[in-house]
Amino acid sequence: MKKKSISIISVGIIAILVVASCSEKPEEPVIQETTGIRSVTTYAPSRVTMTSAEIRVGTNLYANEAITKRGILIIESSNPALSDPTKGVEYIAAQSSTGNNDEEVYSVNLSDLKANTVYTYMGFACTESETYYGSTKLLVTSFGTVIDAEKNEYQTVKIGTQIWMRDNIKSTIYFDQESIQGCLDKGTAQGYGKHYTYSAATRISPDSKAGPAQGVCPTGWHVPSDSEWQQLLTYIGVPTDQTKSLGLIGDGQAGKLKDAGTEFWTNEIMNNVTGFSIMPAGILNPDAGDECIQTAFWSSTPYIYYGFQVNSEKILRGNDEADCACGISVRCIKD
Repeated sequence: MKKKSISIISVGIIAILVVASCSEKPEEPVIQETTGIRSVTTYAPSRVTMTSAEIRVGTNLYANEAITKRGILIIESSNPALSDPTKGVEYIAAQSSTGNNDEEVYSVNLSDLKANTVYTYMGFACTESETYYGSTKLLVTSFGTVIDAEKNEYQTVKIGTQIWMRDNIKSTIYFDQESIQGCLDKGTAQGYGKHYTYSAATRISPDSKAGPAQGVCPTGWHVPSDSEWQQLLTYIGVPTDQTKSLGLIGDGQAGKLKDAGTEFWTNEIMNNVTGFSIMPAGILNPDAGDECIQTAFWSSTPYIYYGFQVNSEKILRGNDEADCACGISVRCIKD
């Protein structure tokens, strides 16, 4: 198949005006329609498990040429930077849904993937004369699953030597069935987990000595300490001399942890190469501060949190006041 890149193609109609003399009647404009596809969009993966995922492909057509086939090409990627999806396996998109403007969005449901594996993929669409490709994206399958006290199931990912939940926890009870006081909900973050005050998340009272904290996490898991967050950030490339600093740290690493959907984030660098899949769950702050933070996570170290902004490549390491009633998210880490 002949490969044609169409990352950005001007859309429009070419009008050719033939200029006549003043005494003659102007000729009618001649309209030339452009054939082919205007764009192919490769969307970030969703509904990812150990062996399955849903991937969407969007196509934008000119009016006079039909698509004969569309789908994705996917290849296992031990080195994503060197992987060429055009040499991978082809999956044909079968299900259609309405997209934005003139875009049609089709889904590919994968069910034969390997657990704890990185794949590179791209969307494609064929007409009678050409094959067009979208951009490449990464898919990281889950390492395993874990169930909380309310029987909610979470996917997990292995990042370096650490095993993290892939999702924010959403339990309203502790492992011993006690109700969580300080578990908050944010309507705009439906599906992104619950928000917790520091004491609710960790079960550490203001006058007690901090230590390992199971808190809201399932048995065998705990709220990560500041040092465990630092280990994660060092692994993805944040300079070690920055990980203990308060304020914005790193340069380009936030996109390695964020979900790669451009409908959620606007980073220039965003590939979710870790599978950590941060979503913009928001925060709940009675004092209406920190509005620039689209999501944040507690550590078990008193009042230290890590925040992420919608369009920043940096990560915010913050330290809240002891009397703060803020509700933010929790990602559990395996003991």
